[in-house]
Amino acid sequence: MASCLQNTQSLVALRPTCGLCGAAIPLRPQHSRRRSRLTVRAADDEKVELKNYPQVPSLPWTEDKESIEDVMAFTGPAPERVNGRIAMLAFVAGVVAERVGHKSIAEQAGQATTSVIFFMILISAASIIPKYSSGTSLKELTETASRDGLPANLRFFNKTHEVWTGRVAMLGFLGLVAVEVFLGHGLFV
Repeated sequence: MASCLQNTQSLVALRPTCGLCGAAIPLRPQHSRRRSRLTVRAADDEKVELKNYPQVPSLPWTEDKESIEDVMAFTGPAPERVNGRIAMLAFVAGVVAERVGHKSIAEQAGQATTSVIFFMILISAASIIPKYSSGTSLKELTETASRDGLPANLRFFNKTHEVWTGRVAMLGFLGLVAVEVFLGHGLFV
């Protein structure tokens, strides 16, 4: 142990320092590279007591028979959510880009039409993918995101809040475009 401690102390004395700030650069000791193995075996005569943990209930998912037409129908689970998500991100991106780039939303969309279309397709796909990755209908998935179906720390992020935030964002984005048309330039330009 004493020789190991001496080796460590001699390494501290020989440590290189940073050329900019003078801080010591840490080095790994040489003896830490060896791997050790620990084997643990249970004795045959010992009995292991299993605790009775409560069983986690499984969610009663039904077989997914929901078609893409059902998902994207006017009253389906996806259209309002997809439009709301796109509007939320478009509103924030539009305001930030208008403020930084000094171009109206119409000018931004005209210059980046391909990016806007790609963004809309990406958000739409990301909103529908959980249906296919879980094998459960999207309607059931959104129903489980109710206040009662979420843990206490996530109850604010439920389906009702998402839908209403999306609706407000759609109105906000429409308001930005209306102000642009009325003023002839962007709100923050």
